[in-house]
Amino acid sequence: MYVAAGITLMVYLILWVVSRKRSVEGRGIRPILRMASWIYERLSDFSGENKGQEPNLKKLKKLYPWKEAGQLLSQYYVEKLGIVLTVILVGTVLGTAVSLQAEGGRRLQSGSVIKRGDYREPQQKLDLSVSVEGYPKQVIELMVSGRVPDKETADQLEQEFWELLKVSSLSGNMSWDAVCEDLNLQQSLENFPFTVEWSCDNPHVVDDAGNVKKLAKGEEEKVTLEAKVTYHEWEWTHALDVTVITSLTEEEQFYQELEQVLLEQEKESRQKADVRLPVMFRGKEIQWEERLEDHGFTLWILAVTIGVVIFFLKDKDLDKQLQERHKLLRDAYPGIVHKMELYLRAGLTTRGAFVRIAEEYLRKKEEGKESHPAYEEMLYTCRELGLGMTETRVYERFGSRCGIREYVRLGALLAQNVVKGNQGLSFRLKEEAEAALKEQMQHGRQLGEEASTKLLVPMVMMLGIVMVLIMIPAFGTF
Repeated sequence: MYVAAGITLMVYLILWVVSRKRSVEGRGIRPILRMASWIYERLSDFSGENKGQEPNLKKLKKLYPWKEAGQLLSQYYVEKLGIVLTVILVGTVLGTAVSLQAEGGRRLQSGSVIKRGDYREPQQKLDLSVSVEGYPKQVIELMVSGRVPDKETADQLEQEFWELLKVSSLSGNMSWDAVCEDLNLQQSLENFPFTVEWSCDNPHVVDDAGNVKKLAKGEEEKVTLEAKVTYHEWEWTHALDVTVITSLTEEEQFYQELEQVLLEQEKESRQKADVRLPVMFRGKEIQWEERLEDHGFTLWILAVTIGVVIFFLKDKDLDKQLQERHKLLRDAYPGIVHKMELYLRAGLTTRGAFVRIAEEYLRKKEEGKESHPAYEEMLYTCRELGLGMTETRVYERFGSRCGIREYVRLGALLAQNVVKGNQGLSFRLKEEAEAALKEQMQHGRQLGEEASTKLLVPMVMMLGIVMVLIMIPAFGTF
């Protein structure tokens, strides 16, 4: 993880240095946006004109018609890259923190010394990776307890504890007379205050941890397990006759005996501050390495993956924004047409009525009202009128920018009446408002029908649950 984090942070540092003087716009952290802007510019220089960006550009132009196309596309992709860079940076920092936390819990020191905790601390499991000359790397689990004081016991619970312990210690074996798998020699059971120490009269066949020696085919060994149950100053001893019928390879035999040596050394040094691991065994040099539960690198990989996914899925947000924009435009359409009809009846010209509606919206917006895409388009149209564009062209562009048939029809209607005059326009606008209102109501009914259809499945599921609740007690009476 530290290598990946170092490389990542070095890349970010280089990006920060080369982009620190850039001027950027958009939502996000400024240094990150500068880096994203530099990356986007380099990618654009490398790939040239990318026609794959055209669909997004069209959507952006519909959402922000008053902005220049190149600026829109650049800002959009810079913000996307900024999100990716932010996710990767956060993932790198979190991954490094997780790795440092895991490193702080390391117990193996000086290569072959395990530091014990205080006697108040519970036993801890260490995953030790063993490197032995001539053998592949192996992993051994070792339970290391803190320095413990004397203990007391309760006699009335011991017999019940022992019966349960015998059953759970069999693990996957059917009986003590036919042991073919490793035993589960537990040192304690939940809800019982006892500690158990296991020993065997032949540790080469069954060790204190319950590991069973694998014998040649057809052979069997009889051993006796001794369990010493303690609780404070009380102590009980139980014996179990075990028949082992299994087989073992040379490699497995080596690591089994090595693990037995570890358990014995750990037990013998419980009053000491350190546990000394052997550096030589059977004439072979041993190198020890503690396996830590470190998810830092996984977290970093996850952050990179999430960043890439966000980059490609963010384009769908444009579709959602367009759908929301079209919905707001349709909802506002009857009101806009109705206002136009009222102002025309009051004697205003088509241009005067259009400008009056836009000015009213601008005044309310300055007072704190939220912006609305339909009225923003009208404001943009008024600015075009102020720049000297012809009314006919402006109204047609207004309908085209809105992008839905209602506004295209309204723009065409206003453009035609600029040429023919306002005669009959108020009447046609009234008909248009009534038709738009009816269409809106029809769309609302359609949405209601769709919602009722979607509710059908959960209603059927609830009916099934009710039937089960009714039928179960009914069958229980027979």
